[in-house]
Amino acid sequence: MNRYERIPPIRRARGYRLYADGGLRYLDMWLQDGRAIGGHAPQRVRRAFENTLARGQAGALPGRWKRRLERALATMTGCPGPWELFTSAEAVHMALDRSFGRAGWCLADPVDPADTCTGETGIPARVALFRPLLSTSDSSRSGALLVPVPVMIGSGVYALHLPGVSPGVETVYSGVPGMGQPPSEPLLAAAVRAVYDLVDAHAHWPATGAELFRVLQAFDDSSLWHRAGPYVKPLLPDAAYDTLFARFLDAKVVLSPRTGGVSIVPQELSPGERAGITRLVHETQRSS
Repeated sequence: MNRYERIPPIRRARGYRLYADGGLRYLDMWLQDGRAIGGHAPQRVRRAFENTLARGQAGALPGRWKRRLERALATMTGCPGPWELFTSAEAVHMALDRSFGRAGWCLADPVDPADTCTGETGIPARVALFRPLLSTSDSSRSGALLVPVPVMIGSGVYALHLPGVSPGVETVYSGVPGMGQPPSEPLLAAAVRAVYDLVDAHAHWPATGAELFRVLQAFDDSSLWHRAGPYVKPLLPDAAYDTLFARFLDAKVVLSPRTGGVSIVPQELSPGERAGITRLVHETQRSS
């Protein structure tokens, strides 16, 4: 059984908590690789989606929300675009392969402790990954930028900035019906709300980080983890991470199921949850 299959069937999710059968509650630190960094089913994001859907704008027809999302992305990243929008990670990969060649690009994740995507001769084109609450708005950015927009509806939205490349020059998956079409208006409306909510959360992150100080410090003090902002990345081989994942899951905390995958310290934790995570990190460090 892989780690994903060990997570029990979830009946509902609200904020940073997952609810399974039998009244069991789990704290979500996986947060769908950051797509749920603002929490599950946030009220304002859900309302933006539902209001647009109620107007019958369910399809991917031209509307006002694409331009609004571009402005929101510019506010969050400092990059004015142009932006190319996708509804699957596979489509993003194909767009990058088309621009740089299949082996001609690499993704630079600011959470990685060592930057393996450098600008040395022979190294592929660098595509910077934007991490909310960690990456900052930078109007001087000149390279490619990928933003997985943190909205948990369908397969989500991915925004890609490729300098010097005109957006939409070639339809991705052009031979497959329905593939490669732009995001729907309800999804774009929800994405706009999610981005602006994260811009606001970033402004309040210093106060949030102070409240979470003991939790963040526990990860900093552990040799099993690398931390950057609210993001924590395990520094363990597959078998050791398997044990760590199981230990956290037994304590009703869900980590990324992928070895080397990034987990996230939620922005809102109760005093008991803060103490529980801190204790788990210390205990797993001592038993390693």
